[in-house]
Amino acid sequence: MRTNLFYQFLLLVLTISFFSCDKKEEVFVPGNTPPPDNTIANTVIENYVNRVYISVLGRDPDDTEFENGFNLLKNATLSDSARTVFLDIVFGTEGYHRAEIDQAAVSLLEGLDTNETAQQRATYQFL
Repeated sequence: MRTNLFYQFLLLVLTISFFSCDKKEEVFVPGNTPPPDNTIANTVIENYVNRVYISVLGRDPDDTEFENGFNLLKNATLSDSARTVFLDIVFGTEGYHRAEIDQAAVSLLEGLDTNETAQQRATYQFL
């Protein structure tokens, strides 16, 4: 009796799931590009500029860097090309390579394993 009830329930679930899976046809409209979003708050842009500098260079932007980055992104309504230009500016900043080396050293030291370090050293010396 219990197994019969189980099979009836299973049949009901399968039937419902089978008939509820209507395939929706996607319609593509050519030339349908979304308009630029002018509703992005200044706080979002400010946070973006600050986070990029902190994550890439490990420091806050100075006033000039912040203003230049904010104005560039705000005036271009955060377009892809403006973000690319902004990131190129940040990556071209003096001190980027040193910050990258420091970040790599920290990430290597966080999971430091003496056996792995000895093996890597031997490999580098061999090469």
